[in-house]
Amino acid sequence: MKYVILIAAIIVLCSYPAYSGSIVGAEYYFDTEPGQGKGLPLMTKTGDYTFEAEISTPANLTSGYHYLYVRLKDDQEKWGIPRTYLINIMGTKATISAEYYIGMDPGQGKGTPLNLMNGHYELSDIDTSALAVGKHKLYVRIKNSDGNWGPERKYDLEVSEAPIIRRAEYYLDTDPGTESGTSLAASDGIFDSGIEYAQGEINTSSLETGYHRVYVRAMDSYFRWSEAVPINMEARATTNPAISAKITTSLAGWNNLSVRNAEVSLNGTSYKAKTDENGDFILLDVPPGSYTLTVKTPDFQTYSQQITWTGQQGLIVDITPISIGSSGVVGDIDGDGKISLKEAIHALQIISGIRQ
Repeated sequence: MKYVILIAAIIVLCSYPAYSGSIVGAEYYFDTEPGQGKGLPLMTKTGDYTFEAEISTPANLTSGYHYLYVRLKDDQEKWGIPRTYLINIMGTKATISAEYYIGMDPGQGKGTPLNLMNGHYELSDIDTSALAVGKHKLYVRIKNSDGNWGPERKYDLEVSEAPIIRRAEYYLDTDPGTESGTSLAASDGIFDSGIEYAQGEINTSSLETGYHRVYVRAMDSYFRWSEAVPINMEARATTNPAISAKITTSLAGWNNLSVRNAEVSLNGTSYKAKTDENGDFILLDVPPGSYTLTVKTPDFQTYSQQITWTGQQGLIVDITPISIGSSGVVGDIDGDGKISLKEAIHALQIISGIRQ
């Protein structure tokens, strides 16, 4: 089995701490040091610093990974420090398995298996969840179809503290650059975990009517920004402000629960809307005045409220469920004065729009 290897002398010269003179010779060997001048010779091409040789691998060199060493000799008969290359002798043998370990070698075949794809492994498959924070040494080796394990390849691995979200921002349509968007606030008041809910108000007064995209991104405790997540929105022309409100209820001992899929209307007008998963709805372009607001949903009593819409105030409407037991406790279907697990599940199904 033969391979042609081209080695640039200028690279190897970097290993000479103080080199002067001309290069007059070079040699190479595999794995084991035979002694200076006892390696296999490399011949220089006339007029440059490139060495070219047809390298015949020794008969006892098995398939797999090996170390190839190359060193140079100057005109003062001084040999330089060998330059090391990791090579893989494939031959007709195939890579059939791979394993890794961290720290101490457990022995060949006793490491943690790695998945192979067309003979290659991915370091992203390695589970680091149990490792302590800090620097570690990761070793990977593979086995060929002869059952021989190759030498370990070492990787430097550093485990950091799990990141937490420290900041969030949004922008409309065009990216102004990280840290140049409009800041969002944490829903619970502080960004201090890996999963956060953020909120904010979008000023749409200068937007042209039509479809736009709101992009949201977050920065973690290592000052790394996430990819911006797009959210589609539509800007509509209005001459009057919109009524923005929330529909809530109290049920089975819980208060201020959002009611989804409730039908909301202003009696005697064409203004209608349906609440979203957070119980919110919007009635667009409503002129200021007095209206009767009606809320209908199958599992709740129909609710009506007189409102005087000034074009500025927000609304919170609290409605009552139909299912009240004989005890008078909302959600107590069997009337025993207590909320059982079955009754609590039924209550959650009602407010979430999932009903049995």
